[in-house]
Amino acid sequence: MDTRVSDNLLLVTVTKVEATALLSAWEAVSGTPSKPRVINGKIYHRLGSVGGLNHFMVQSEMGTIGLGAALLTVHEGIEALSPTAVIMVGIAFGVDPSTQKIGDILVSQRIQSYEPQRLGRGLPATPKVVPRGDRASASPRLLNWFHAGDLTWKGAPVRFGLILSGEKLVDNQDFRNQLIRLEPEAIGGEMEGAGLYAAAQNSNTEWILVKAISDWADGTRDTDKIAIQENAARNAAQFVLHALSQVPLGPQAPQQQQVNTKAQNLQDLQHSGDSTSDQHAANETAIAKPRNPLERWRMYWKPITLALLVMVAVALALAPKIINRERRQPVSAPPIGSTAPTWTFWASSLSDDQIKAAIMEALHDNNVPAALNLLHDIKEAGVKDEECRHVFDFCIKNGRFEYLDALKKQCPEVR
Repeated sequence: MDTRVSDNLLLVTVTKVEATALLSAWEAVSGTPSKPRVINGKIYHRLGSVGGLNHFMVQSEMGTIGLGAALLTVHEGIEALSPTAVIMVGIAFGVDPSTQKIGDILVSQRIQSYEPQRLGRGLPATPKVVPRGDRASASPRLLNWFHAGDLTWKGAPVRFGLILSGEKLVDNQDFRNQLIRLEPEAIGGEMEGAGLYAAAQNSNTEWILVKAISDWADGTRDTDKIAIQENAARNAAQFVLHALSQVPLGPQAPQQQQVNTKAQNLQDLQHSGDSTSDQHAANETAIAKPRNPLERWRMYWKPITLALLVMVAVALALAPKIINRERRQPVSAPPIGSTAPTWTFWASSLSDDQIKAAIMEALHDNNVPAALNLLHDIKEAGVKDEECRHVFDFCIKNGRFEYLDALKKQCPEVR
């Protein structure tokens, strides 16, 4: 099986009914049971491959912010698997028995967290409730896949829209109606979606929620509650596998991740006013999650290449100046009469003609100490006498009388 990190997809369930329905739906499609794996101390069910992606299922505790709940579960799953997408599958409550039916499938175009609220003054004994939670949009790419899957789906009706999410297990009609008055566009509600989007959005991971209606959150006690939940969870699981198997989803391109992030940031402003590599079979305890190096290179090769070209151009432009500076540095640095290694190394390797040229250059720069040091290294006496005369004439002509005593020590014949 291909085990590239970017080819993973994470499916999240909560209740035993949801997890069992998903595992059963997978086994019906693939003919093989799931294989539980311990990754980073948490059990993931390795389902297999559908539509070009390796599917893993993890089970969350109920709610968003509790220990082991959706926020932490999805965050840990992304850290362990680096999935291309996270899909939450299960059951939810419906809001309108007149237009919806038990078992209808709800797909989140957006999720509204209803818990953050402002309670202000309203009518006597009735506080004014102002929603202040995030309204987050699901991945456009995943929505497109599920819309396409709906075209060939022969099962329960599929509804796309806004889904409410909060920490409360809603089983009270008055409270449900209050939520609907705050968000009239809502098509249903549940308890874990806010944690799903928060963890996925924080990691730039695509996400979507698919749950089917199992009740109306009105306090009604159904004698066949378990059977109804099982049917709803089965509808959601089968639709997810159907949609993902129609056309390979594949890993998301980095450019599309950036587009999705920008689109989500824009929506946030408006509403607020990489399959995993197994380790040795004896100890499957962790899966690495580095990004594909090739993807990184594709993202950054243009600016890196441009920066390198600029550095080369600057180096070529500065090279002559640096060479001249290095050439002149030994001439002017040592004091008069110095026998420092700098002079010995540089001047001793030059011919008399080269030293003559260097003396002329030093005098041209009005650097008499350098010229005096260079006189030490002239090997032929006649050449040295000639150059001593040149330095002497230069000092007389330019009033550099302070160097005449040093010159006479080197060139006694100069008067």
